[in-house]
Amino acid sequence: MERKAARAKLTIGLMAAAGLFFFQDVIFDVRQHLGGNVPYSTEELLHLLFEAFAVLVLVVSIKQMSEYTKHLQENSNGQQLSLYHLRQDFDDLVQNKFEHWQLTQAEADVALLVLRGLTTQQIAELRGVAKGTIKVQAHNAMQKAGVGSRVELMSIFLEEFMDVGLKKPTEATTEMQD
Repeated sequence: MERKAARAKLTIGLMAAAGLFFFQDVIFDVRQHLGGNVPYSTEELLHLLFEAFAVLVLVVSIKQMSEYTKHLQENSNGQQLSLYHLRQDFDDLVQNKFEHWQLTQAEADVALLVLRGLTTQQIAELRGVAKGTIKVQAHNAMQKAGVGSRVELMSIFLEEFMDVGLKKPTEATTEMQD
């Protein structure tokens, strides 16, 4: 995202440089004709009007692009903050569920690795214990959680964050208005 922001700033800078060039050319042309009291030919007048129009378009474009870039940056910052809070909420949810189920530290560690999608073999290698030990700890954690499979365990946590999408459009609209 930072690279895109840098490219946008570079583009705005180049547009500003082009606008400054055209603006100086317009001022130079006007000074030359007014100072020398020389009338414009049709071609020169069209050229001057085109350059003045180009300056105007560049100024408006720079303003709009700057505002849009600022909007995108604010939107990105808001999304990053939301993601941070969502992660915090998810971590709190996991810890609260594990405490509620009264998991031992080993069962909680194994359950967390199961939620992350690791296989029994991977968890055993990571924890430096036998595969059978991990199977027992995972089974105990799932039994305490009241589920029969890894998918069911994962769905407990996923459902906490999915209920928003299941609301009827009128319910969501009402909540937004409150």
